[in-house]
Amino acid sequence: MSLSKFSVPAAVLAVLVSAPALAQDMKGMNMQGMDMKPMAGQSQPITSTGVVKGVDAAKRRLNLVHDPIPAIGWPAMTMEFDVAKTVDLGAVKPGQVVAFTLVKNGSGYTVTAVKPKG
Repeated sequence: MSLSKFSVPAAVLAVLVSAPALAQDMKGMNMQGMDMKPMAGQSQPITSTGVVKGVDAAKRRLNLVHDPIPAIGWPAMTMEFDVAKTVDLGAVKPGQVVAFTLVKNGSGYTVTAVKPKG
């Protein structure tokens, strides 16, 4: 048997074995149809709007239902983000419409500014 006959099954097995581990790292994200290529080199601040679903000040986390973010190819979805220490989480509450800024941080994005709209 040639090596190529083993390569495809091995690749499929590798994907099936690693998929659950990857899914655990992306809790709360619906990645269906998401173009991940723009994320690769993104370092510029990105602005968007959304609705606050939850605030966890102790863990510095913000759960947002955000509008599409064309700059990184994301459709509208609900996501939880880390929040920079400089952001006043006391200024936002669940149900508020907010403008927010994201900056790439390793493999994810961090909210570096958030401001209630209206």
